[in-house]
Amino acid sequence: MNEYVNHYEDELHHLLKVVCEHFKQPMDKVLSMNRHKANAYPRHIFHHMAYKYELGSYESIGTITNRDHATVLHSCRMVAGWLTYDKDLARSINALTNKFLNNNEVMAFQEKIKDVPIELMPLFIEYINQFECKQ
Repeated sequence: MNEYVNHYEDELHHLLKVVCEHFKQPMDKVLSMNRHKANAYPRHIFHHMAYKYELGSYESIGTITNRDHATVLHSCRMVAGWLTYDKDLARSINALTNKFLNNNEVMAFQEKIKDVPIELMPLFIEYINQFECKQ
């Protein structure tokens, strides 16, 4: 099960890096307890995208940014509200999505695991890793 958790932790860190680069904010500022808009805005976008791409629960996403689950939920709701009227934000999220998905295989991995029962997940991950190492 650790491989499964570690895979998503790596994906979360990669997404955070992509978001920070896009908004030209240092990762330490985005992860700080600072509430300035320049730092909080990319953090909100990260929370929204991480949950949208099912990279973890609210709690596990919040662990990456040193926030609790309620803060991540609040971020997701705020971004969803902003998307109803902010076309620039929608374009930014589309650009971030392209950068994120083009640089890794998260969608392919999610497609592989979508029908696997949770109790079989560790065995499935082990099988996938063995298969991909042979290629």
